[in-house]
Amino acid sequence: VVATGNQAIGGNAVIDGGGAYGGALMVQSGLQPGSIVLRDADLSDNLSIGGEGQNGGDAKGGAMETSNADATLERVRAVHNLVRGGNGAPGGWRGGGGGGGFDFGGNASVSVSNSIIADNVVASAQTGADPGGGGGGLWLYGVDAEIVHNTIARNRLESASNQGQAVVLLQSASATFSFNIIEGHTSQSAVAAVHVQVGNYAALHRTLWANNSADTNAGQPGAGTIINSNPLYTSSARSVSYT
Repeated sequence: VVATGNQAIGGNAVIDGGGAYGGALMVQSGLQPGSIVLRDADLSDNLSIGGEGQNGGDAKGGAMETSNADATLERVRAVHNLVRGGNGAPGGWRGGGGGGGFDFGGNASVSVSNSIIADNVVASAQTGADPGGGGGGLWLYGVDAEIVHNTIARNRLESASNQGQAVVLLQSASATFSFNIIEGHTSQSAVAAVHVQVGNYAALHRTLWANNSADTNAGQPGAGTIINSNPLYTSSARSVSYT
């Protein structure tokens, strides 16, 4: 599968701008369980842009958004995707942005392996109060995830109020990370690469960390459970071409 140069655009409205979910792909489950298996795919240069209104619309999943759907990704390239919430009016809210690469949400299992998640962006709307957001590469919302043998690199957040330059876990999410490279997350000096909110759980095994403003938010107020076992550190991990 090659899905590049696609756009999900929320509609403008007087009150609430429309949301935009999944720049290239969106999978949602209703009464029946749903799932997606994606192998050897390129999901790059896609956009998810919320609509404008008194309150701007949210934008999630620059490459892909799933909701209550199991997802298995193997050998997927997600590079140069972008999400941006819609502009709000004075006294209103701008739309939140989450998951510059992927937004995985709901009661579901997620597996991502042997993939590249790099140079994705959670951009900021220009007007309206900032509701927060984050997850430059991955937004894990309530899911149970296995993240194995991936390169997660140089994803960016435009707002210092966002969380997780590489990954954010929220809404009772649980994730096990094994043998990943997490490097080059420096767009916000006070924001960790991996942010785990209180009530969430992340176990990181044999992670190669390099050139992040901070690796995790462990020890900070409001941090969830973070286990960083047998970490490796280097000044440079740029042995992989992301382009």
